[in-house]
Amino acid sequence: MAKEKTKIKAPTELIIAICDKGLGDDLERYLSSQNITSGIIMNGKGTAESMVADLFGFGMNNKDILLCIVPVEKTERLVAGINAITGIEADKYGLTMVLPMSGADSNLLDLVGVLL
Repeated sequence: MAKEKTKIKAPTELIIAICDKGLGDDLERYLSSQNITSGIIMNGKGTAESMVADLFGFGMNNKDILLCIVPVEKTERLVAGINAITGIEADKYGLTMVLPMSGADSNLLDLVGVLL
C-alpha cells in the first residue's frame, strides 16, 4: 500500500544549504528518507569575489543549493543530517541556514501544494 502524504502544518522553516556540487542528489535522497518532499535543488554557479565568499568557499567551484520547507519540530534533526552529508562542520566549504517562515500558514502551503 502506498504511503499517504500529509500536508505540512505551520509553523514551518526554510532550510537553505549550499554545498559542493554533486552532493545535492545525496541531500535529496536523505530528505526523501525522512519523508520530506518539499525541497528543490539548484545549481549555484559563480559568485562575486569577497572575503565572506572566500570564507565559505563559494568562489572555488560550482555549488548545489538546497531549499526545503520543513515543520519546525523536524528542523534541528534535518540540519544535523544535512551537515553530516555535506561535511561542512568538518572539513568542507559550504553553509546551512534556517529561516523562519512566520508568514506561512497552512492556507499558504495549500496554495503552493507543499506536501510532507
